[in-house]
Amino acid sequence: MPSRIFLIRHGETEWSLNQQHTGSTEIPLTPNGEKQVQRTAAQFVGDGADSGKLIQRGRIGRIYCSPRVRARRTLELLNLGVSAEDEPSPADPDVIVTDLLREWDYGVYEGLTIGAVREMRELKGLDRDRPWNIWKDGCEGGEYVTPI
Repeated sequence: MPSRIFLIRHGETEWSLNQQHTGSTEIPLTPNGEKQVQRTAAQFVGDGADSGKLIQRGRIGRIYCSPRVRARRTLELLNLGVSAEDEPSPADPDVIVTDLLREWDYGVYEGLTIGAVREMRELKGLDRDRPWNIWKDGCEGGEYVTPI
């Protein structure tokens, strides 16, 4: 069977629910976010080829996970038979918790909505010709697309 890569985003958080920019702030999953992940697991994760599921426990070669608590909790709830602790246990040598998968650094925009960011930038006299766009303008004190 050819190798496959699955990308799974964490479940809902209070900040994602309220459309706040969430990068380095440790925000847990909401109860609904936990249910979202559990539904994903029920739909996609199974034991062996006979399960008919896309992701089969025991056939997973490696898991990479962001160090954010919401991502580690998502990994736990997916019920892949692995641990999502900061340091992988010897029983889970194929789980790599890495800062390379951390979320975007929003700088001073962390926790703000798009509307609040645009207001802040307007007060500073920025973006007179067009509205702020994270992909074109980046984040003050945070990241821009170019280095990525």
